[in-house]
Amino acid sequence: MLLRKLLVLNFSLFVTVAINAQSERNGQVGGTKVFQFLEVPTGARSAALGSTPVGGDRGNVEAGLIHPALLNENMHQSIVFQHNNYISDIAFSSFGGTWSLDSLHTLSVGGVLANYGNFTRADELGNDLGTFSVKDVAFQAGYSYQVDSSFSVGTNIKFINSNYDIYQSNGIGLDLSVAYKRVSKDLDMVLTLRNVGKQLKTYTDSVGDFPTNLTFSVYKRLGKSPLRFVVTADHLEKWDLTFEDPNRVVEVDPITGEIVNEEKNGFGNKLMRHIKVGGEVFLSKSIVGRIGYDYRRRQELKIDQKTGASGISWGLAVRLSYFQFSYGRASYHLAAPSNLFSLQWQFGDFLHKKR
Repeated sequence: MLLRKLLVLNFSLFVTVAINAQSERNGQVGGTKVFQFLEVPTGARSAALGSTPVGGDRGNVEAGLIHPALLNENMHQSIVFQHNNYISDIAFSSFGGTWSLDSLHTLSVGGVLANYGNFTRADELGNDLGTFSVKDVAFQAGYSYQVDSSFSVGTNIKFINSNYDIYQSNGIGLDLSVAYKRVSKDLDMVLTLRNVGKQLKTYTDSVGDFPTNLTFSVYKRLGKSPLRFVVTADHLEKWDLTFEDPNRVVEVDPITGEIVNEEKNGFGNKLMRHIKVGGEVFLSKSIVGRIGYDYRRRQELKIDQKTGASGISWGLAVRLSYFQFSYGRASYHLAAPSNLFSLQWQFGDFLHKKR
């Protein structure tokens, strides 16, 4: 009965999101929603693999917090602390913990703090009136149910609060997730509808939309090789993610009259803006290297004269006994890479061994 209700709710929300997305006219999804910080990765593994919500590693708490269907008994009594040294003095910090009730039911809790730093308050004449801080925070609780040996479902419920000086807002959100695994093929797939919600208190009189994101990810290890590949399609609720820059300078050939720097937004470009790819290489039993590529980020943030590493990310993970330390570096603009750190501790196994 519980499974049936979850699946019906998942399908209903998907249809609602798809219909709403068709009514939107602007292509780019960034900067058009409230609580946009929910889209920023705080975990090193996510960032290193192309800033995509990740799965594949069934014991990785970060994956279970993003995709609740991936919560499982392998994460029992585990906690994770994560930090994203984002851009300038902007920082994101998060935590999460998991607890398995039995082999079928697993719970999680977590939170995210986005700190944008201090700003100078001034009047219309430029007189300094002191400073104010700007912060976003979100708390979540998650649950997963193992339907059988292959399928699992899960959900997160979130409470979000935002404080921008005298402007405040809060809301409630929901994630829904369905996962499939085939152990014999080293294959994982997960479909997640993230950040469906409602703004309860608005900054002003207008109500904003949540940064809803429908993602589908496939994780595959190549036989007995040390390689695992990740492919994610995100924002499936909206086809056209291209953006026409109104300030772009158009260059025209003086002889032919043709536009020299015309942007081509055909089928291939629109398709690739949904795709993020990544890979993991197991260098040893305790060391994993990671790399990722985000096509849309590269197209939106690169500079024509010097593209640099925009859209490219990489990272490393080291497992020591009951601890796993991960580092990730994601390149945005030429001047703005972000560095992320994650520390996961399986305190349950640690305490049992102590006894």
